[in-house]
Amino acid sequence: MTNSKSVVTVQMARPHLRRLPDRELPEGFSVRWYDTGDDATWVRIHRQSGGYPDFDGQEFLRSFGGYTEELARRLCFIRDPDGRDIATATAWFGDEDPGREWGRIHWVAMVENMHGKGLAKPLMGIVLHRLSHLEHRRAYLVTQSFRIPAIRLYLSCGFMPRVLGDEDRREWDRLRASGMPIPPAAE
Repeated sequence: MTNSKSVVTVQMARPHLRRLPDRELPEGFSVRWYDTGDDATWVRIHRQSGGYPDFDGQEFLRSFGGYTEELARRLCFIRDPDGRDIATATAWFGDEDPGREWGRIHWVAMVENMHGKGLAKPLMGIVLHRLSHLEHRRAYLVTQSFRIPAIRLYLSCGFMPRVLGDEDRREWDRLRASGMPIPPAAE
């Protein structure tokens, strides 16, 4: 993370999984799902994304340890035309929902030299469609308020601010005041 920026964690929610973004990737790119040993690939993509240079395998274990069977259904990778894994996102379980209503878009990352190539929105579409396929009815994600391009992407994919307290409300109000067209909070 960038030390010079104030890090405020915010949540965004999609109140339903209807009218999902398209999941068609640009020509030559493909999607694949987790296989045994892909934890090193996941760590590499995060390190090369520009946001997590100090990432290590421990974060993978903290986030997904003990769920290897679920990973094959929930953690996807995007491959470039040369067969290199260059992006990842996970259609995970909602933390506060022991049932299946809420799914979580978790750990979205793309290697830095692939930014701006039209891959982010299809990646989001792929994991949102997977959440729907896994019978989740809503989705949420957690991000940092300084990640403006990511917030714009999530807004374009139907996510809205999720306000869980006064700090959240202040941060979303601050982003609105900076000129970002932020819709009202999700209920």
